[in-house]
Order: sequence, then structure tokens, then C-alpha cells
Amino acid sequence: RWKALLWYALGGLALWAVGALASEMLLQSRLYFGLFPAFALLAVAGFLALGGVRAAGIRFGRLASGLVLLALAFSLAESATYLLQRQPLRVLLGAMQEDEYLAANLGAYPLAMDAMDALDEDAKVLMLWELRAYYCPRRCVPDVFLDRWWIARRVQGSPQAIAASMREEGITHILVYRVGMEFERRHRRAYDQQDWQAWEAFEAQFLQPVDLPGEVYGLYRLRKPES
Repeated sequence: RWKALLWYALGGLALWAVGALASEMLLQSRLYFGLFPAFALLAVAGFLALGGVRAAGIRFGRLASGLVLLALAFSLAESATYLLQRQPLRVLLGAMQEDEYLAANLGAYPLAMDAMDALDEDAKVLMLWELRAYYCPRRCVPDVFLDRWWIARRVQGSPQAIAASMREEGITHILVYRVGMEFERRHRRAYDQQDWQAWEAFEAQFLQPVDLPGEVYGLYRLRKPES
């Protein structure tokens, strides 16, 4: 059983490495969460095996236990610090309003959700460079892997074809996380200059701005085709 688990984990790591070499998009660890239970079980097996190892008066089982406890202590301290900074108990006890808490911890995101709440009830919003969709008051399609524009460019190609495909999917509005887009533009090598030129053309031709305060997000109405 352990050998089969080991081969599964090694095969997954090899797949991960090949994927990372093939595309920067496939480097993200969240794409391989199915491997992590195998890693955890193998770590348990290694921990148990160390319990019977002793050399030069050193009990490696106790050393491993100490390291595990140290890691847990650091993790607990980090979680406690995070909770103290976010102060969720103030909301639970009624000392802070929920909207104040969300604004303090999620920045401009709640403002974007409020702006979408003003849209028609049948609106369907495509999110670009934004993977979160919680609190979304309308039908929202999040950019879970932050690659929707990259895929659209390689599948549909031109801004006209991309807009037509979005309309076929029933998309009426687009929410753009501008900060995320700028980060991708500067740091993700998977995109090329033509991708961003196509985005600028797409924004100019097919997107009509909807009122949304701030510079972090942009909310747009997808223009209907000219008859």
C-alpha cells in the first residue's frame, strides 16, 4: 500500500514538474490538491518509521516529535495573530457592523459587490483576474485560475470573437480586478504584448463603464452588437 501511495505521489510530482515546464499557468499548487493527502500519509509513515531509529544516543523519533510540535506551535501562533488582527469576535458580539468588518478586511471588494447589487436581477457577471465570488449578489462567473483572458485569446482570438462568445454564454457585465490585471501584465510571462493590445481594443470597443467608486475594480456592461 505504501509503495502504491509513493508511486502516486512521485507520479504527481513528475506531472507537476512537466506542467510547470510546459506552461507557467500549471505551476500553481492549488491545481494539484489531489496529491496532498498522499504527501500527508507518506509523511505520517516516515514519522512512525523514525520512532524506531536510534543512533549515537539520539532518538530520532523524539527529535521528529519535537520538530512537529515546534511547527504546530508556529502555526497556532500565526493563526492566533491573524484572528487578533481581523477581530471577528467584535462582529459576533455585535460591537462592529458586518459591512464595517468586510470593508476593513476585504478592501474594495465589498464596494464592487454593492455596485453589482444595483444591476438588473437577470445580470450575469464575468469576473476577470478575480477568483473570489462570495457575497456576489448576481450570477457571477469567477476567474478561478486567473486565466480566462489568456484562454479566450487562444481559443477565440480577436476581441470581436471574444465578445461574441461571451454574449453566447449570457454574459451581460464584466468585473475587472485592475490590480490583479496589472500584476499579471508585469509578472506573468504567459501573456504577450498582443494579449494586452487585444484587451485594450476589447475594452474600448465592447465595454461600457458602470459607476463604481475607486480604482481597484472596474465594472462594465458588455455592449450589444450593432445591428
